[in-house]
Amino acid sequence: MKRDKILKKLRKTYIKMLYAFSSGLISRGYELEDKAIRLELKLKEKEHEHAEAMRAFAAGEKLEFRPKKDASSYGSTDEWYPCDNPDFHHNFEYRIKRDD
Repeated sequence: MKRDKILKKLRKTYIKMLYAFSSGLISRGYELEDKAIRLELKLKEKEHEHAEAMRAFAAGEKLEFRPKKDASSYGSTDEWYPCDNPDFHHNFEYRIKRDD
């Protein structure tokens, strides 16, 4: 399911949940709350593979990168390299720079 579709369902579920609770339909409200939680988990599963590094970079952290083990055309190494301008390519791994 696409992210936009999940968000739309989540909005509708929240509205129905709030209406149920405000109308005294407590058990129905809890059912809808469970549904909302499942939808939120689906959204989290759809997160970009480099989302954590993207957030860190946006917060001003320095990053390092290395080719993924299965990206053979880029070589394979355990060494991390400085990354001043990341493009968050799927053939690379990214992490917050460590002070080793």
